[in-house]
Order: sequence, then structure tokens, then C-alpha cells
Amino acid sequence: MLRTNRSFGAYLLLGFITCGIYDIWFLHRLAKDTNTICAEDGKHTPGVLLYLLFSLLTLGIYSIFWWTNIADRTKQAGKRMNEYIPNEPSGVLLWMAGGIIITFLSWVGIYKVIENVNDASKAYNHRPDLVQAQT
Repeated sequence: MLRTNRSFGAYLLLGFITCGIYDIWFLHRLAKDTNTICAEDGKHTPGVLLYLLFSLLTLGIYSIFWWTNIADRTKQAGKRMNEYIPNEPSGVLLWMAGGIIITFLSWVGIYKVIENVNDASKAYNHRPDLVQAQT
């Protein structure tokens, strides 16, 4: 069973308290769960090591792509599972791009992606054929 109660507040608070260590673990789990949920699409979301490396090399541009990619993959997985996933990848892209100018705007995009992954995880957990194949 995939986790369905990821919290944006915990992501921010625990990331601050642990000086980013929790954020790294959170991103690792988010990428791993996204790859599990979206295995049928044949794509792969890179893990936290590549996320950090490419984000540094591109001055943060890659992180916008990474978050938007997760939003898109979970939205498409929701469609395949006949489940409504609320946030559009284009909206996440706009919030993340706005975060280049004003940091807290990207937090809205991150919140929306976390919401999408939680909803897609719920739909995934209700499909016994997929959950059983995972174990």
C-alpha cells in the first residue's frame, strides 16, 4: 500500500528542522511512489540524486521540469484508473515558474503536486491487481 497522507506542512516544517535532510527523503519517496503508480506509462521519474545535481547545474530550471513531470504523470495515471486528479500540470508549471521570482509561489506548485500524488496513491491502492503485483 502506498502512502496517501503526505503533508505539505510536514514537508516544510520537517525540512526546516532537519536542515533539508527530510526534504531529500521526501523527494526520494515521492519519486519512487510516482514510478510505482505510473509504471504503466513506460516513463521514469529520476530520483533525488539526479534531481539535486541537475537542479544545481541548471540553476533550478530542472526542478520545475521535475515537479511538473510528476504532476503530469499522476494526472495521466488518474485518467487511466478513472480517478479525478485535481491539479493540471500546466498550473503547476506556472506556480513553479513564478517561484523563480517569488519563492513562496513555488510552494503552491509543490502543494498541488503532493495533492496529486496523494490522490493517485489512493486510486492505486484501490486497485487490487496493482497493489498485489507490487508485493
